[in-house]
Amino acid sequence: MTPQQIVALAVRVFAIWLLVISVQMIGIALTLSGQFRSDNVFALFAVPALPVFLAVFLWKFPSFVAGKLLPRTTHPDELRMPPRADTAAASAIIGLWVVVAVLPQAFAVAAMAIYSRRTDLFDLFFTPDRVVTSVALAVQVVLGIFLLARPWLIARWIFPLPRGAGGAPDAAPPASGTVADE
Repeated sequence: MTPQQIVALAVRVFAIWLLVISVQMIGIALTLSGQFRSDNVFALFAVPALPVFLAVFLWKFPSFVAGKLLPRTTHPDELRMPPRADTAAASAIIGLWVVVAVLPQAFAVAAMAIYSRRTDLFDLFFTPDRVVTSVALAVQVVLGIFLLARPWLIARWIFPLPRGAGGAPDAAPPASGTVADE
């Protein structure tokens, strides 16, 4: 991979991270929209829409962004890094980060749901706002576990296999070292 390709890969991984963060922001916007009784509530959803639009732009044009961040070189300075393996590793790292960041909150909500099920505390704790927050937490946990469990799926999504190429679904790419073979 060339340095520009590495930066383009990082741009796409950052786009995935932006989508994960936007899930949390949508949960916050839903919670706040229930508290405000105004016609301007739609403005709350503009905030989570910004990272979504930025993620779509970064996903569609990673080479453009990489070219702006890192100037093109004239000499061949290709690094021997298999792009699918790097993408799978980055996906797993983001998944681990999401799960580690969200699990303490998710465990606290689950413990409250289990231990306060037959008391008045259940109704006091699980207000509509907390239900929305709990759903956002659950979505983040599922997304983080998916990124951890299926990093090669994300890698093949970013770097599709050439037509006619077979192989095991989660097998690492051949270690030839050239980008053309990837």
